[in-house]
Amino acid sequence: MNIKVSCHIITYNQRAYISKCIDGMLMQKTNFLFEIIVGDDNSSDGTREILIEYQNKYPEIIRLNFRDKRGDGIPGKDNFMSTYSLCVGKYIALCEGDDYWTDQLKLQKQVDFLEANPDYVLSCHKVAILDGELFKEDNINTLHDNYEQMETLAKHGNYIHTPSVVFRNIIQPLPEEFNDSPLGDFFLYMLLAQHGKLNRQDDVMAVYRFSSGVWSGQSSYSRNFKTTLTHTLLYKYFNSIGNAEIATILLSRIQSFIRNFISQISPEDLNRIVQLSANKNNVLELRFAQSIISKILIETEPERTIERIGIKQLIKHLTLKIRKKLVRS
Repeated sequence: MNIKVSCHIITYNQRAYISKCIDGMLMQKTNFLFEIIVGDDNSSDGTREILIEYQNKYPEIIRLNFRDKRGDGIPGKDNFMSTYSLCVGKYIALCEGDDYWTDQLKLQKQVDFLEANPDYVLSCHKVAILDGELFKEDNINTLHDNYEQMETLAKHGNYIHTPSVVFRNIIQPLPEEFNDSPLGDFFLYMLLAQHGKLNRQDDVMAVYRFSSGVWSGQSSYSRNFKTTLTHTLLYKYFNSIGNAEIATILLSRIQSFIRNFISQISPEDLNRIVQLSANKNNVLELRFAQSIISKILIETEPERTIERIGIKQLIKHLTLKIRKKLVRS
């Protein structure tokens, strides 16, 4: 079979939602073949039984990736990656198990665009936001000028909802930095943006459930810290391949996080950022560590005596580390 699109689903204990997700894919009207690959992260609520029923009914379309145990690292990451590796289509379409598609021509529209525009690597579209039982307009992600360019995505962050995405299957395998990234979708879109422009269609063709995910229940600091860890890993990746322009943009975003959350960030979190950014014998890495130290020295509040002690210890440690690397170079 010549599969044009691999529809990628990951799920864990989503018995109440998974049928609607799969039905949204099965209803697609296309002039090409597509497959549905579902990665289940060892669900225990009956999700697996539902998936088996669907596969028995549609064996020519649905393939299942049943994991024996949940991953030890970032929740869902191992499931995403192992399911991603099974995708054989020319294009990959994403949808998590609690979201769903609403337009029967979604895949056809997006594939038609990508086929006709080889300079584009990804197509997304507007979605409806379902917050509990209430539908809302998408006020989560903002579309900026020049949104089709990688520089804009790096500077302003993710504006792409996962259930809206169809992209060329050209990133195999994923780089090792992806394994540690808390935000795998944004990391993936940045990787793809190296190979072409990003398209956004105006049609609303999917539903994103806002309140059902883990992300929506986290504190502002936690969400921003995880975003910064993703920026740090992207910084490391783009730094390693010599893309100084994108690395500089990401470095600026990391600095902004430290500036905005200076009263909350702990020495442990700060050290984690520095460690994830590390590349041996890399001058830009030294500049990155030095910039963190500079920001802390300038912006730490003098009255926070106890926290200053911890930060001073970290600064001393980092300074010694930098001096050793400068001597070696």
